[in-house]
Amino acid sequence: MIRFIANFVAVLTFVGLVTGVAYAVHEQRREELAIAATRDGLRTIMQHIALRAALEAEVELTPRGYPSTIDPAWFADGLPANELVGAGHPWMEVAREREYAREHPRERTAAFDAAAFWYNPANGIVRARVPIGGSDADALALYNRLNDTNLKNLFE
Repeated sequence: MIRFIANFVAVLTFVGLVTGVAYAVHEQRREELAIAATRDGLRTIMQHIALRAALEAEVELTPRGYPSTIDPAWFADGLPANELVGAGHPWMEVAREREYAREHPRERTAAFDAAAFWYNPANGIVRARVPIGGSDADALALYNRLNDTNLKNLFE
């Protein structure tokens, strides 16, 4: 009987380990897909900005030649999504005039009601925000990866 119990415990332990590893691999794959989808979304937004800037008559442009805002109607197939921050956030924040010199939003994480994406019409830059959670170092690494940047600090 003791041998049966020992074997049963061993099988349960093995099943638990396999399940845990499978779950970790699944979650990592899911995150990689979300990162790829968000990067694709960024590229799509930037392509539309370049197109609208080239078609000057269609939209209001800033003095440097970028659209003053991003119109969701440009995206006939649906808005590009930031798959990492979830649906509870606004889609796009447009930088205010006092932020026109910035290349990155002040808030790089999608904290509270921060938008999933940030657009600066003065320089045509779009950035994807990252979710809150984990360490600041992990958030910074993800921000840099999504936005093809090399910031040294998540905060100013």
